[in-house]
Amino acid sequence: VLFFNSRFATQFVDPILLKKESGFTLSEAIRVPEILEAFERARSEMKQQQIVLKIPTQVDQKPHYFSLSVTPLKKEDPFEVYGSIGILHDIS
Repeated sequence: VLFFNSRFATQFVDPILLKKESGFTLSEAIRVPEILEAFERARSEMKQQQIVLKIPTQVDQKPHYFSLSVTPLKKEDPFEVYGSIGILHDIS
């Protein structure tokens, strides 16, 4: 995880991870298989993935509905995926 906003951190990231100097991986912050699979599919299939899921947050532990859109980041030459960007929208 290279960039994230404070809302994401508050809802999903353990405060201990935020203190790590080396940063953290998506799988350390998010333990939801559907989210990790969407990122993996975006990378492997080289196309955008969209899912809707119900997951709890650290704020209140009640499930919220989220829409997730994951888009692979591609280099033009050579054509390869070097990362991805994910946008979570609370649609509860």
